[in-house]
Amino acid sequence: MTTKPWRAALRGIIGLMFGLPALAADWSGTRNIVLSNATGERHIIGQVIFSDAAQGKTAFRIEMAAHMQDYFLAMRPFLCLTGPVQRLC
Repeated sequence: MTTKPWRAALRGIIGLMFGLPALAADWSGTRNIVLSNATGERHIIGQVIFSDAAQGKTAFRIEMAAHMQDYFLAMRPFLCLTGPVQRLC
């Protein structure tokens, strides 16, 4: 069985992602989850709340906005943002 070159490269990249410590900005506080489109419309649909989990780890909690509505589509539950023209799920 031969491995395709792109699969080997992908495995290497994923290994680096999980093998190196996160070198990102401060992981604390609250960040908004925003839907946006090409015309510049922006809708806040939730928040991610980061907190210290000790030993250099960070925990997070996701809270969806109250205006998101439950719909059962394609035999699965979805949270949707309903507007006058369309519904985004």
